[in-house]
Amino acid sequence: MAFVDPFLLVVTLVMSCILIIGNLYFVAKYAHPADSAFGSSTACKAVIIVAFICAECQILLLPLDVGNYRADSNVDMKIFWYIIYMSSAFFMIIILPIGLFYYESDEDNTFKMRLWTSIKYEVMLIVLVSIALFGSYAGLRFAQLPLVANTCQYVESATALTTILRDANATTTQSSCTRTDETLEITVSFPIYVIALACWLGWWMLILFMGAGLTALPVDLINQFRFRPIPMKEDEFARCKAELAKQVGTLLQIGKDLIEDRIKADKEGGIAGWKKRRAVQTRQNEFESNCILIEKEFNRLDQTASYKHKVEPLVYVIKLILGIICIVISLIIVIHLFCYILLKVNNRPVHPFLNNMLEDLENSSVSVLSTIMFAFIGYYLMLCAMKGNVRVGMRLLCFTFYPLLPNETFVNSFIFNAIIMNLWMFALVQFMTDMFKEYIRQTSISMIFSVQIKNMYFFKWFLQYSVFSYILIGWICICGIYFILKPSERINLGMQVKKTDLAARA
Repeated sequence: MAFVDPFLLVVTLVMSCILIIGNLYFVAKYAHPADSAFGSSTACKAVIIVAFICAECQILLLPLDVGNYRADSNVDMKIFWYIIYMSSAFFMIIILPIGLFYYESDEDNTFKMRLWTSIKYEVMLIVLVSIALFGSYAGLRFAQLPLVANTCQYVESATALTTILRDANATTTQSSCTRTDETLEITVSFPIYVIALACWLGWWMLILFMGAGLTALPVDLINQFRFRPIPMKEDEFARCKAELAKQVGTLLQIGKDLIEDRIKADKEGGIAGWKKRRAVQTRQNEFESNCILIEKEFNRLDQTASYKHKVEPLVYVIKLILGIICIVISLIIVIHLFCYILLKVNNRPVHPFLNNMLEDLENSSVSVLSTIMFAFIGYYLMLCAMKGNVRVGMRLLCFTFYPLLPNETFVNSFIFNAIIMNLWMFALVQFMTDMFKEYIRQTSISMIFSVQIKNMYFFKWFLQYSVFSYILIGWICICGIYFILKPSERINLGMQVKKTDLAARA
């Protein structure tokens, strides 16, 4: 045995540094300047950065695990996976929710009151999660591993034993050994069960976000080229400016109406009050989406007004090229999903496809390309899920909207997105182990997902029969059709005006 491949270790360390620098830039670039006190403190931002890195570095562990197995090194990657997954769960259940509860509390209260409120909600969350975890673990902690048993007759000589061992591998009915399919029931450890449950929950978010993002990422890049700022005539610019001013005025009135409706809804109790508050929240989410779209339109007009100084045409050409490349990558991933997971012949995949490509690269003189390609696919899927999070959030107005926008992202949005990212990352890693089962065979992460979790009670019905993959491909098709027919967001103020009961307000 030897230590892990030095080159792979250096690449991993370099990528880790890139993740740290990238997340520092991301938080600095996107953070809202209005955040103050606890929110703008270095400690709070550091926790958010570590939470994002904890999720993102899981992709880095995949090629490191493969390289560790291929090199037959003495590094126990299972410990690394346990550490990163338990850290991720710790962030999701304890650290990040406290911050989210704090920022969702009433800003008019004192710091101590808001902190005490967040601690109370956190205690309630821990109790509920503990009941759900330990209660379900009692009944779902078992895994049934499939085995093939060869029962042979008793022998007394070495010659007869050789004959029977040869017969044990025979496929004919004349074999002196009996071949039967059996199962071995084992009890998985509690960390494995936590990973399994988080993976199952994360799959629903991954389907929603990654399914949309595989289409939205290339479409949005191409649309940034299509709707790029272009020089306008003065009369056309004046018309667009007047129209935007009119929309801003309407939006301001809607905002005032929302404040009044929120005050009225908060005064009512019972189910009727709850329904009114939900209705106001839905309108508020739509209001926030329209604010984002109007601001984008304003920035576009501002760039048009100073076209020579603020617009670089080459940037938009690069985005067009990247959009076309992303279309190709998304199509390749969808084809691989069909060939290797969804379509079966005699319970075998139709074609290994990307598995063969990675193994051919690994066996070539440029074996490092297989590691780079494997990590690239993982991070591309992660970017698609992040993109889908934004695009789906613009449409699911019945839920609280936590947008990620440059210079306008509040700390509660960072925290919320860090929580859900850590959750769906469990599912993304499982998806990678399923998509590249042959390439990552016998690795530590393969033993966790493909051997234990995939054969556990309840979870096996979703993982063994590729239920999530079928739902994912269906959602990809739906989102693909939707984004092609409606490639860009449009400001919609008419519906909000109709929902406002002006007569009652008068």
